[in-house]
Amino acid sequence: MSKKYKVLWLEDESEKMDAFFDLAYNEDIELHLVTSFNMLKSTILGENKFYFDAIILDALGVIDHNIDEKASLRALQESINFINQHKSQEVIPFFILSGYLGNDEYNNVREMLGSNTIYIKTKDEKKLFQDIKISIQQRFETQLKHRYSKLLEVCSDSFLGSDQFPRLFSLIMHVETQERLFNAEDMLNPMRKIIERMFSKLADIGIIPQAIINNNGSTNGASLFLSGKHNNYKHLNEIFHPMIAENVFRLVSIIQDGSHSEGSLRLRADEYLKSSQTDYSIRSSIFLLFDILSWFKNYFDNNKDFNINVSRYESLYADNDSKVITSAIEQDGDRNYHCGEIILTYKTVRENNYQIGDEIRITKIVENTNERTMHLYPKSALQTEKV
Repeated sequence: MSKKYKVLWLEDESEKMDAFFDLAYNEDIELHLVTSFNMLKSTILGENKFYFDAIILDALGVIDHNIDEKASLRALQESINFINQHKSQEVIPFFILSGYLGNDEYNNVREMLGSNTIYIKTKDEKKLFQDIKISIQQRFETQLKHRYSKLLEVCSDSFLGSDQFPRLFSLIMHVETQERLFNAEDMLNPMRKIIERMFSKLADIGIIPQAIINNNGSTNGASLFLSGKHNNYKHLNEIFHPMIAENVFRLVSIIQDGSHSEGSLRLRADEYLKSSQTDYSIRSSIFLLFDILSWFKNYFDNNKDFNINVSRYESLYADNDSKVITSAIEQDGDRNYHCGEIILTYKTVRENNYQIGDEIRITKIVENTNERTMHLYPKSALQTEKV
């Protein structure tokens, strides 16, 4: 994300306004075009409320771009009413641009708009952009977007995707508040979603084995893999810088533990965060995520060769082999017992009196043919022993 101002623009005849686009570009304003009131409404509701810095409204527009409709003032009125209804949440400044309201026959409309300045197309466009920048430069949210502009670049569609912007910006808002942070779960969940998207993107270029991402428990599996702790894979060359790899592993451990309220919680992170007398821990976790994401963008740019990436590691087992794997028993949300990507049958667990957390050796692995679980765990442990 650059330091441009993001402005939503309602205009049904933009094809006649190439010069307006050029002027906006020169003024560091990034226009996001919508051609009807319905599009404007769905865009504002669909995007994070802080994504856009301002809105430009055409005086004459249409309600629905999907039907043959004559442009009228109704679209302007509906847009202003809709924006004002959301003032209790966040005021997005809006500006009216018209090629018609400067004419005498629209005096009554200008009176209805009251103190809202009306900018005339061609004549007032440069002043419009200047006034937009003056207005939104004072917004705290815009200042934050510019302060964290390099970090927010990871939300481009070529990296994490624009749908991650609301989550990342909400975390920025949290750490920028001067008040103590409560409700840590409100921050841990978006952190987990961002990390999951990062892992998915890394799998797309072969940095993380796709088999890990496709399986249940992929977040834990990916962090174990990147830190060199995954029992099923061996690193042949360094994949992540060891500092980043360890930070990813530690952060995922906290996020995963703190995002769940029951089950085997080794750290009891949620309990600690709720009872802590300070918010230093959650703040440090958020800043750790920021550091990882900032590093990730440059790493992603420079490591896009899939064949090179997959050559940096190897699987420690192949189909039906008998290599020994040592791992701790886990249980997923569906009560399946597993060691990473390898499922354990209830019979195996019961007959050997295994408990969650037990270290076991898996000495023989076969294909998992159970239709209910094979898409989650492609391998099944045939022979095991307790360590």
